[in-house]
Amino acid sequence: MSRLKRWIVTALAMVNIASACGTASAPPILRYRYGPGDVLVYDLVSDFTIRERDLMTDNVRVTEFQTIEEMTLSVTEGPTPDTVRLTLVIVRTAEEVDGVPVPVTAPESSVSVVVDSQGKILEASTTGFDELEEATGGPENVATAIFGESRNLGPELPDGPVALGESWSTTVTTPFYSTDMTLRSMHTLTEESDTDGRRVFTIETADAFDPIEIDSLEIMGYVDDLSPEEAADIAEAFERYDLWFGFRIEVLDAGGTTLLDPDAGVVVRYELNARFIAEMLSGQRSDPVVEGILEIEARSIRTLRP
Repeated sequence: MSRLKRWIVTALAMVNIASACGTASAPPILRYRYGPGDVLVYDLVSDFTIRERDLMTDNVRVTEFQTIEEMTLSVTEGPTPDTVRLTLVIVRTAEEVDGVPVPVTAPESSVSVVVDSQGKILEASTTGFDELEEATGGPENVATAIFGESRNLGPELPDGPVALGESWSTTVTTPFYSTDMTLRSMHTLTEESDTDGRRVFTIETADAFDPIEIDSLEIMGYVDDLSPEEAADIAEAFERYDLWFGFRIEVLDAGGTTLLDPDAGVVVRYELNARFIAEMLSGQRSDPVVEGILEIEARSIRTLRP
């Protein structure tokens, strides 16, 4: 299960806010309004359904996996007047597999980024993400995955005003070993309403990822905890016999809904839904075959505490 959870974290590697000013006749300009000293606490519940299909036997194993986390976002001054430093501390408080509580395996982790008023990441550092740093090539890329691709801040905001019904697009690219994970998103400001006494804007996001293919030789030490010498020996054997083992990951559909309080400039709620497949390939390098398929459905809901 630990190997599978690493893939979930990476694939989903799988999560911001803006504020607005204006009236119905004047489209709002969405901007972050974080101030030094602000502390926001969110509850994050993530549910995964994993269907593992063995094509040799056509057997399907279904696993339900849930994590409950507390996310604390602290704000301090940035290096320039138009920036702030955001530190996100994530503490996993519970895990369940098929409805049964299991020991929490993930330690406390944190990400610190400097962002401008539109949420663009200018600097970054991380702790507790060693495996992701190895996979993506450094803390800046981990921060891009955590803050950008999963929108833990929210969609990167457009330069100018945006009216109800209008859209803007963003692209986030994160290195992953010898390839890149590219997320293309279309964000639409859909409505203004009241939620729990707050005025909120709803932003609907449709996501599209480019499929990626990963050679297992690049991730041998990452997945199987092998020493460099052991990984090198396996790589040499694969080369000698023209063998190949790897993964092909394709996102079938993904998107999310963000509720923004434009007056306070904070995210009130964010829901992310995604469905993707990971094919396990092996055989001759020139003609690998699909041996198994992981079909994963993911849903995460992040809610601001009162």
